[in-house]
Amino acid sequence: MSGTFIEINVSGSEVFSLFHSVAATSQAPAPLLDEIGAYLDSDVTKRFYDGETPEGNKWLVSQRAAAEGGQTLIDKTLLMKGVTHDVLGQDLMHGLTEKYAAIHQFGGKAGRGKRVTIPKRKIIGIAAKQQARIDKMTLRFVDGWFK
Repeated sequence: MSGTFIEINVSGSEVFSLFHSVAATSQAPAPLLDEIGAYLDSDVTKRFYDGETPEGNKWLVSQRAAAEGGQTLIDKTLLMKGVTHDVLGQDLMHGLTEKYAAIHQFGGKAGRGKRVTIPKRKIIGIAAKQQARIDKMTLRFVDGWFK
């Protein structure tokens, strides 16, 4: 055989035990996914109070908030209280439970006769800040395989 290659022979019960542990844990990521979901829930809740997108950009202030001196999207806190996550097998679902969440997330026409234009105010999402935290959680989870 020409070229460059490396051959690794693995033997010993400790090595096989480690490989078995890694394989089993990687097939059961629920604890990691739940930790990520809880982090995303708290991040979204904090950003409701700050009026920010996942990227840290300020939301456009709503007419109601401007008129009353309040905060955008948290007048009655229903939308904010609907922040949730669920782990189903190897999947994490994170979002908002209220039906009207999508119109705020994506913007569009709303109300009777679709006469009101709701601007896009991104609530759910993963930007660099959130991804960095998720990466740290994941590395800590993987690091646990080798202890």
